[in-house]
Amino acid sequence: VASWARAPEQWWSFSQPPLSSALRYYYLVQIAANLESAIAMLLGLLGGRAKDRPMLIHHATTLFVISLAWRLGFVRVGAMVAMLHDATDLPIDCLRLSQALESFPLVAASATSALISWASLRGYAFPRLIIWSALVDTGNMWIVHDYAPFHIITTGYCLFVAPLVILWLLSMHW
Repeated sequence: VASWARAPEQWWSFSQPPLSSALRYYYLVQIAANLESAIAMLLGLLGGRAKDRPMLIHHATTLFVISLAWRLGFVRVGAMVAMLHDATDLPIDCLRLSQALESFPLVAASATSALISWASLRGYAFPRLIIWSALVDTGNMWIVHDYAPFHIITTGYCLFVAPLVILWLLSMHW
């Protein structure tokens, strides 16, 4: 999986690696976690917690991207989106835990690692590796699908790229 980051142009090819059982389970766990989070945020929003709206949009969009990537066979894209999000969630969870423990050194270390991971992975790697790749390395889709009407290809393309941009913008919002 780590080798995928070195060749993002392969993420959008029609010859994707087979979905291993470990990666299939990872996809299922990600789909379940994002579905549960989206439902929890929706219930919070319906209960009057307006601050849950961005998180609801985030989890619903992540669920859409991962499910669509799995369904369309873009295994690498969905896995990288999930992995980049997981890698930044871990320091944030450590920050919450250290706050609950009321340990200032742990809070400082967790906050520092959260800021570094957020800036490097969501601020740089996500747009550079995933969104840029979607914009630049998808020319093969327009050639391979020359039998399909232009508006169908454009709609499908926008349905994949727009949620990626929404995820990035929400990450920058926080």
